[in-house]
Amino acid sequence: MASLKNLFGSRSFYKKVIAIALPIVLHQGITNLVNLLDNVMVGQLTQNAIAGVAAVNQFIFIFNCVVIGGLSGVGIFVAQYNGAKDEEGMRQSFRTKVLFGILLMVLFEVIFFFFMRPLLGLILTEEASLNEGVAYFMVILLSLPLVIIIQLYGTTLREVGHTKLPMYAGLVAVFVNAFLNYVLIFGKLGCPALGVKGAAIATVISRVVEALILVWLTHKRRYPFAVGAYTHFHISKTLLGRITRKAIPAGGNEFLWSLGSTMMMVAYAKLGENVVSAFSISQATTNLFYIMFGALATSISIIVGGELGANHLEEAKANSKKLITFGVMIAIASGIILIIISRWIPFIYNVNDETRAIASHLLLIAGIFFPVYTYNACCFFTLRAGGAFKQVIILDSVFMWLFQVVVAFALVLFTKLDIYTIYTLVQLTDLIKVGLASYMIYRGDWVINLAEHIAE
Repeated sequence: MASLKNLFGSRSFYKKVIAIALPIVLHQGITNLVNLLDNVMVGQLTQNAIAGVAAVNQFIFIFNCVVIGGLSGVGIFVAQYNGAKDEEGMRQSFRTKVLFGILLMVLFEVIFFFFMRPLLGLILTEEASLNEGVAYFMVILLSLPLVIIIQLYGTTLREVGHTKLPMYAGLVAVFVNAFLNYVLIFGKLGCPALGVKGAAIATVISRVVEALILVWLTHKRRYPFAVGAYTHFHISKTLLGRITRKAIPAGGNEFLWSLGSTMMMVAYAKLGENVVSAFSISQATTNLFYIMFGALATSISIIVGGELGANHLEEAKANSKKLITFGVMIAIASGIILIIISRWIPFIYNVNDETRAIASHLLLIAGIFFPVYTYNACCFFTLRAGGAFKQVIILDSVFMWLFQVVVAFALVLFTKLDIYTIYTLVQLTDLIKVGLASYMIYRGDWVINLAEHIAE
């Protein structure tokens, strides 16, 4: 019983978690709800439009993962310096984020611009879908610098415990996006009907709004990490080296993981474009439930990372167990809801019956495995909070390529199984990850005060 009690926190502990997580859940919830609405709006055009936008979003997903992953490698230092009350450490960590953000933006702009059509051709086989994808991608490229700015400021604010400002900026942006989608996709209020281009333009404008709000209010309110951040752009060589050794593996891991996820989509796409469209419908819906991952990531970063930075190592270990348990409990309830609605969601899209059936089954399977995904995600965020990136890479991208990508391609190319069976078998590999993640957490290699190590 004593060990069981260690899995649950006090009322004050959960109040602290909810205070951190709730603004993120509200922000991401409304964002993903509007994204779902975007998907539904595009889904009223043609199935080629759905497939084209879905293919583009798969590559934007890689970009987002690498940016978030790379910046998270810096973010663990921000969180731990915040726990140690070291403002200069936070400031220099933020400057490092800016440098990494600029490098990533230039890299992806070049790759996407020059290799756009070949990349989309990996997923799309029909010329009409490919043309829709290219039209959407050309406009979306304009949003990449804005995404970098939003992530720079939004993630840093969350890492120091200020979660409300990113929420407010995001809420304004999603409503702007929803309104402009309606106007530009379908040609309302005297505007021409631009289809997928309209959806892309709406996204870019909403990103401009969000970035302006975040930058303006952050500097106006003089948050410590932003005060003088650009006046004296100094970064300690020791700190830069230490952060680089964490950030490059973090960004590399997210690149390999998201590339693996895209390769799995390439494998599934060999079963037909109905499958691509069905995955677009499924992912737009499941993203509403995956908002808890962002909330848990920030909660673990602030609570566990802060305790590590303050050198409260035993408290960090104890709180990690409580946060993992809390995440799984929420996931069980979320999974049940997803299972219940899985049958009805596909009917709001203008797609054929086969696509609806596939999407419904994908949602059902995701709902069943949701607690497993969440447990693995919480372990991942805990390891990352302590800067244990060797373990993070093994658990994430290495596992993805050695198990899930291999299994997906093997089943698609060498069996005649349907997409339902193949997808289920691929998800079952996550049960292996549960054992691996549990072992890594138990070993405790992640329980490290990074701020103290740099000082030494």
